[in-house]
Amino acid sequence: MHPLLPLIALSFAANVDNVGVGITYGLGNKQIPYAALVLVTVIGGFASGTADWLSSWLHPLLPDFLLGWMAGITLLIIGLRSYWTVRVRITRYATFLEKEWWFLALGLSFNNLGMGLTGGLLGYAPTLFGLVLGGFSGILLWVGCALGTRARRIQPGSWVHYVSGSALILLGLYQIITS
Repeated sequence: MHPLLPLIALSFAANVDNVGVGITYGLGNKQIPYAALVLVTVIGGFASGTADWLSSWLHPLLPDFLLGWMAGITLLIIGLRSYWTVRVRITRYATFLEKEWWFLALGLSFNNLGMGLTGGLLGYAPTLFGLVLGGFSGILLWVGCALGTRARRIQPGSWVHYVSGSALILLGLYQIITS
């Protein structure tokens, strides 16, 4: 398996709910400015990379199997949290964008903090992890907005957020089992 495949899977799973947020805006005939998309990418990447860097200090202190378990449990917690907060997050992100679009970047980057901790536990380089995770954050938000604009007649529901949570839970279980 290519070493970047797990990083891509983590980045997609962590940010797939951005598609739902983007669809919500697109369906409402609202466009997210490109400056906001860049800010989501930069802030999300910075949050991920910083959290990765902060958690990487555990590598010399703990055995690999324990780091794997900690990363898996973190993914499980983030995934389960996705199930519990689906409606709250959509409403919160809508409120953020209505006030100032840069608040959206801050709101979406909170998830990236937890993912950054996982990245550090798994041994990913902070810069690479931040770039990939931040990139997926902005790109998936843009994709969702474009999809919502094109499909205003279809209501997305909250299924997209459940996909994100499910993917994170599966990745967490996989990490725990293989550690």
